[in-house]
Formats: sequence, structure tokens, C-alpha cells
Amino acid sequence: MYSNLFTFYAEQDAIIIAATGSGKQVIYETVGLAHSDKLTIVIEPLLTLIYNQMQTLQAHGIPADYIDMTRSKEDIDKILNKARKGKLNFLYVTPERLQNHAFIETMQHSNIFMVVVDECHSITEWGYTFRDAYLHIGDFIGKLKRKPVICACSATISADSLNTIRDSLHMDKPAVLRSDLRRDNLILLKKDVTCNKKTLEARLEFRIKKLCKLIDKYHKDGSVLIFAQTTTYVDALYNILGEIYPGDVTRYHSRVKPERRKKQLLFDFLQGKRKII
Repeated sequence: MYSNLFTFYAEQDAIIIAATGSGKQVIYETVGLAHSDKLTIVIEPLLTLIYNQMQTLQAHGIPADYIDMTRSKEDIDKILNKARKGKLNFLYVTPERLQNHAFIETMQHSNIFMVVVDECHSITEWGYTFRDAYLHIGDFIGKLKRKPVICACSATISADSLNTIRDSLHMDKPAVLRSDLRRDNLILLKKDVTCNKKTLEARLEFRIKKLCKLIDKYHKDGSVLIFAQTTTYVDALYNILGEIYPGDVTRYHSRVKPERRKKQLLFDFLQGKRKII
């Protein structure tokens, strides 16, 4: 993957297709650091991804910041001022921020080297439904006074989507950089949790027992992420598992308020203070 750095040093647009955890983040961060006198904007679909990367950069003393819904107007003004004065190397945002007038105006007066669209498959998967801001990233780039290098990253881009993403972002003959998508460190297991119990409570109890066996077997020194279909189901799992693994469980969904508390719950998991989310 690191041989791909030369593409960016030549200031060529690029689409990186590589497995999660294979080094896409390291590539654009390394290139951004090589141009530390300029700004790299990283667009992420989820706040969790922003917080995770921010932790790493700030831990190494790299001038990076982010803007999200939890930041006060005063905080945002300070961040934009740093960007305008060239005191930021990385700025993390969601695509919706690119439609903000104050943000656009500041970026037009900032020295931007690169715009990174991480998880760029979101353009085709979400842009035409509930997050149309993804379809306007290219418009934002077009408003900048100087065209930046554009980098689009994903582990899941179909051949059809690739052309759509390229055109949507107004990329100029991008290099398409691919790596093996196989993950040798992942084992996919399918467990049958079919249950003939009549009541919801009985079915949930049966599945919880199965889940706890997997948690006990696989988490040990690692962490566990559990995905559920609804916030109600998440809350139920949180309450039950919290009794079985006291002090080790947290939860994260849209109804956890306020946003600052939700962010802290996520940080607790990322920092290893809670092992199960």
C-alpha cells in the first residue's frame, strides 16, 4: 500500500480500494503530514470515525481538529480561524458541513492541499436517499480557489459505482489503487440462534445465553461490538449485559442524549475503559 504514496506526491487524484484496516488512513495522513504547511480536509460519514482518528493524531501532537454538532459556535469560529491562518494540518467533518456558508467562505481563503472522502461508497449508497449532502461534495470542491488533490477511499466500490464517484467528486483522471480485500485476521462464523420459544422474553433470553458464550470465548483481552436492529433492542441488550458484565458495557445510538455524553461513551470504548458496546 505504501508505494501508493508516490501517486499523491505527484499531486494526482486517486481512488484507493483496500480492506478496512489495511492502511488507507496511514496513506492520506502521511501525505498530509508531508504538506504540513497546508490543510487536508477529511470527510467522514460517521462521528465515530472522526473521533477515532482524532485521538490518534492528537496523541502524536499533530495539529488536527474536527467540527460536529457538539461543538459550540465559539469553538467552531476558533477552528475556522486556525484553518484560515494555516495552523491546522487536518480538519475532520461530515459532508453536511460542506454546505455551511461560513465553512465554505473560510475554506475559500485557506491553503488546502487535499480533500479526502473516506468511505466514499457512501456517495452512491446514501447520496440518493437520506444524505444528499454526499452528492454536493464535488460542488464544494469546485468553489475552492485552487483545485486540491482529491482522494477517495473505500473497501467496497463496485465497477459501476467507481465511475459515479469519480464524476461526482470532479476527479481529474484519478489513479485507481487496489489491494487484496481478503482479511487473514478475520474469521467469519455463522451461528444458528433459531428459537422456538413463544414469548419475546424467552427468545431474548435464549439468544443472550448464546451471545454470552461468544463474548466469553472471543473477547478476552479484546473488545466486542454488538449491532442490533433497533434502539430498543440496543437498550435491552445494554441492560441485560450490564448485569452480567458490570462496568464493562456501554451503548451508542441516536437516542442517547446529550451528544457530549454520547461522545464520552464512545471514547470510553475506544480507550478500553469499556470492553463491550
